[in-house]
Amino acid sequence: MSMFANFDFNKQTVVVPDSKRPGQTGVYRNSFMPENLIEKPCPEVSTVFDSFQYAVSRHAKKPCLGYRPFDDKTGNYGDYVWETYEKVLERFTNFGSGL
Repeated sequence: MSMFANFDFNKQTVVVPDSKRPGQTGVYRNSFMPENLIEKPCPEVSTVFDSFQYAVSRHAKKPCLGYRPFDDKTGNYGDYVWETYEKVLERFTNFGSGL
C-alpha cells in the first residue's frame, strides 16, 4: 500500500492553526504531515552539503540541474539540458579544488 493512498493531491498544503497575524498569511505546511515539522530528512543529514551528498549517493545518474539554452537567432528557448548529480558533484569538487 502506498503511503500516498489517502493523500489529496488537490490540497497539498494546510494552514497551521493560530499562525495567521494581522497583515500576514498563516504558516503553511505540507498536508501529508500537518502536525509535524521534519527537521532532518534522515539521521545522516545535518547540513545542506550532507543533503547534497545524500542525494548523490541515491540518485547519482539522475538529473540534478537543468537549463534551457536560448537561441539568439530564433529568440526561443530549447529543450532542457540536464546534468546528473554525479556530474554536478564533479563540477563542485573541481571548483572547490581550484579555490
